[in-house]
Amino acid sequence: MPDEIEREYQQVLRESLEKMPEIIRSAIFEPKLSATDRLKWTEVAVRLIHPPVGRARTDLDRKNARECKRILRQVVPYLAQIRDGHPSERVRKKADHWVREITTKLGSE
Repeated sequence: MPDEIEREYQQVLRESLEKMPEIIRSAIFEPKLSATDRLKWTEVAVRLIHPPVGRARTDLDRKNARECKRILRQVVPYLAQIRDGHPSERVRKKADHWVREITTKLGSE
């Protein structure tokens, strides 16, 4: 029984990971999304491009990283708008941080 529960648990986690880029894309490009939420989803995408901690990288991890890199390149103009026009200095600084991080690390790979 415990092995069956473990397999089901692993399956649920795998299905969730498979859907993450799709979820990130739909959330991050939602026109009505607030600037702070867009920044939070950007952070989630950045986390997925890095290798997992405590286990070997799988094909799914590589696939998610590739897709998240594409998403991050596409979100840079939105982040630049936030950086250049948001009333909150804290939010502008965070947007600037992500613009720099994305353009420096991902460039136009």
